[in-house]
Amino acid sequence: MAAKSDLSDVLAFIAAQQQSPTTACAYLGTDAAEIAADLAELDQPLSETLRVAVAGDGRICGVATVEWDAELGRSWVYGPWIADDVFANDATAGDEAALNLLHAVIEQTPADVTDHEMFASVENQRLARLAKNANWVDAGLSCALELETETPPWDYPPAPALLIREAIPHDLPTISALHDADFPGTYASASQLLDPDEDYRTLVAERDGLVVGYLTYQHQPISGEIAGQARNDGEQGRNDGEQGRNDGEQTCGDGELACGDGEQGRNDGEQACGGGEQACGGGEQERNDGESVYIDFVAVSADARRTGVGRALLATARAASADGRIRLTVDLPPESPTAAETHQAAIPFYLALGFKVTDTLRAYRSQ
Repeated sequence: MAAKSDLSDVLAFIAAQQQSPTTACAYLGTDAAEIAADLAELDQPLSETLRVAVAGDGRICGVATVEWDAELGRSWVYGPWIADDVFANDATAGDEAALNLLHAVIEQTPADVTDHEMFASVENQRLARLAKNANWVDAGLSCALELETETPPWDYPPAPALLIREAIPHDLPTISALHDADFPGTYASASQLLDPDEDYRTLVAERDGLVVGYLTYQHQPISGEIAGQARNDGEQGRNDGEQGRNDGEQTCGDGELACGDGEQGRNDGEQACGGGEQACGGGEQERNDGESVYIDFVAVSADARRTGVGRALLATARAASADGRIRLTVDLPPESPTAAETHQAAIPFYLALGFKVTDTLRAYRSQ
């Protein structure tokens, strides 16, 4: 068994790997402090799930960890990240080290967790090879989109008789119907989106007393870097907007592996209905200073699409962003044929609002 590695060294290794899309995991961003905070908030303690590959001299040459939801029967693999010099010395050894780390983190998951996922930029060919070597399948492409700070406020005619407000428990049946139709098998249930103990904030669009759409978002710290994407289909929300869619000194414990041969070693204020200015149910949408917005889910009922509901929900979410920035991810293609149509239509909808594509991502799933 190799010597224990300080968590600070492991986090520094991960942060270095996260600087390039060719080695990064799409569940995390590039800012070192944000990476550490995100990993500290995983559902299972990092000190228990972290696995580290080390060379004979004790140098870290590979890292991976995992998070799972037993109720969903799904896990999300962070990494594996393998040191560049491992691949430079022997690409086969690098692939083997990645496969060993993948197996090491997956074997920690409960027996009833059988659906596992990895997620990265299409530029990360190491992960593509790992998925192939592990007999995992391509789960589809996603587009990461961002509305930048300098994008002007949206100026649209008010959506008729539309109220945007915070979701309440009474809205759950309607939100559930929209959520389950557009995001089948996704990472969070409708009840979780309304759970006050979760980090989600959910807005609803109400017309003539009926809920015709909803949007769920989370706050993210503002940094100079693009924040990590949410987990694909199982941590990544498929957003359809108008169309219908996050202590001290620890050690790695015994979760260390030998690496290869031992020598080798990621709008401001209250807003009026419809577009750029929208009243949010009797008060300003809460803004957290220093935090931007990541949108997990957007869905609009079929009979309310193309009437300004999606724009109104987005404008209210934008008001909750300290810098006016919004990030989201749209999956293509989704599993449901009905959702496929709405998700494909979502891309031009967001582009027309001023969003820019920042990356193309790919998910891989165990069979």
